[in-house]
Amino acid sequence: MKTFMDIAANATPLELHNYPGRGFQHMTLARWRSLPSSCKGSWLEGAREHGQGPHRVRIALTPDAGLLPVFLVDEERRDPRPASPAPVAA
Repeated sequence: MKTFMDIAANATPLELHNYPGRGFQHMTLARWRSLPSSCKGSWLEGAREHGQGPHRVRIALTPDAGLLPVFLVDEERRDPRPASPAPVAA
């Protein structure tokens, strides 16, 4: 039986995307790089109800707004792929 670590080691990493969205914090790459590593990272996005396939977005912990997804205004925009159609039950 495969363990979680076996599966994770062979999984294709999800792409990191950069796009504006509702509730996203806008910042420059320089500002992003200046944040301590304990205050930034990425999380998984991509809900079928929003029409997006699974992907990762940057997140930042800010004192005024808490944990928010981030759009880097001076980096190339990379929109997520559309979600694949839901499987049809037989």
